[in-house]
Amino acid sequence: MRVDGAMVKQAAVLNAAAREKIPDGGFALPGRRYPIHDVVHARAALSMAAKHGTTVERARVRAAVHRRYPEIGAGGKKKHAEYIRVPSAPAKVELQPVRKKRKKFPFQGYIDFQGLKIHVENKAGSYRRGVDKDGKPWKVLCHYHYGEIEGTKGVDSDPVDVYVGPDANSPLVVVVRQQEPTTRKYDEDKIMVGFSSEEEAIRAYKRQYNRPGFYMDHRSMPIGRFLAWCVDKTNYKTKVAGLSVALVASTLGERSSVPSVFWRYAT
Repeated sequence: MRVDGAMVKQAAVLNAAAREKIPDGGFALPGRRYPIHDVVHARAALSMAAKHGTTVERARVRAAVHRRYPEIGAGGKKKHAEYIRVPSAPAKVELQPVRKKRKKFPFQGYIDFQGLKIHVENKAGSYRRGVDKDGKPWKVLCHYHYGEIEGTKGVDSDPVDVYVGPDANSPLVVVVRQQEPTTRKYDEDKIMVGFSSEEEAIRAYKRQYNRPGFYMDHRSMPIGRFLAWCVDKTNYKTKVAGLSVALVASTLGERSSVPSVFWRYAT
């Protein structure tokens, strides 16, 4: 059935009698909020949550809708043999003025990426510099904006690092597990956002390093799920790539029924 904008708008209006007849399971959130008892109202719930819901509420509504109607948002996409491609309407990522000051390695800008508050350490076109474990200085050209996600804490106790690609509307988050090239032991996670496919994100990650061996493996997830991980402070100092089904269920308030579309590529 085709569902157009007018039908979704009309669906948002329910009188008290009609609403009373909907079972508790026909709502996305506790308190009988966001009715999703049919396809039309499910689409209306997604629209309303996107406009008025909090970050966690949006993630929970998406979870409930995808669990009940897996076809919504799927668009007939098929998984590639190796990578997942996520269609999106391209929109340019905008670098905003600095919002947080830091004496050592001062930030160069700020990006609000679909709710992720990112403080940019290196703008695209600038150089990252440092000293390796052997005391040798190094520098590498940043092809993409690079910074840290506010309110997070990685395994190294610092905010989680992120590379930001050019597509501001991409719903794809790719979590790269980085290793120490010599020992091949896990080092930390690097987040890739703003890329239209896994393939593009991994290619962008590898392009940032002037020697091979840093890439270990990766996991992918929707932006809503990653946002839910970020706002849950119990995840401090944990591996993003280690995100478990139980953890996501707890974060979304639905421990026993996390939709496969949310965790299929992250476990």
